[in-house]
Amino acid sequence: MPNIKSNPTFDDIAAKYDLWAKLPLGKLCAKLENEAFFKAYGDIAGSDPVLDIGCGTGNYIINLAGCGLDVTGLDASENMLAVARQKLTKQGFQASLVHSLAENIPFKEHSFKTVICSLALEFMGRPEKVVQEIFRVLQPSGQFILAFLNFWSPWNMYRMLKGYVQPTIYNNANFMSRYYVNKVLKEAGFTDFSYYKAIYFPPIEKHFMLNSMYKHFEIIGDKLFPCLSTYIVVKCHKIK
Repeated sequence: MPNIKSNPTFDDIAAKYDLWAKLPLGKLCAKLENEAFFKAYGDIAGSDPVLDIGCGTGNYIINLAGCGLDVTGLDASENMLAVARQKLTKQGFQASLVHSLAENIPFKEHSFKTVICSLALEFMGRPEKVVQEIFRVLQPSGQFILAFLNFWSPWNMYRMLKGYVQPTIYNNANFMSRYYVNKVLKEAGFTDFSYYKAIYFPPIEKHFMLNSMYKHFEIIGDKLFPCLSTYIVVKCHKIK
């Protein structure tokens, strides 16, 4: 019998999840992703309640808690949450962490002023249901910030092809197009969309690319090939 490797889960990779962002290529990607995400988020002030869906190891939770917000993180992986707890304790921040599926968010309606979800929805089996739940727990006039991996990006096409040879966490992902995401958000009731994009440069881990050349790819890609960005952030609102 051939030895068929199963796809790794987030519980499997939790202990090593943050290592990617410490490598030169991963560090640059994380920098560009954070710039796009927090540009979408806007002013971070006050103590408004924020829910992070698919919070993982708590990177955004730590950023927001450090700014004084009342942050709750939700994730289906207990191992990822365990890493998040360790990081929060180490940095002296407080946040509530909840082990739950996003298809059934264990909070009352209108509980949060802001809901965020970064690179998590594509790993969930019922994204339409998740977005409906997010709409339910969001306060009227609240904002939802969703970051996702673009189906049409060369990076993500490479990840899909690589998965046929060596199973990775991306084998569990259903990469989404902007058209699909826009449709799901509108059907749930969201409106007032703003989009932010990042990572057009190719995944070449060479000094010349990581040091300066990537900037040219980002500028040209954003102007001429916006549909090919790897990372897309959409901010929308719940009006009613």
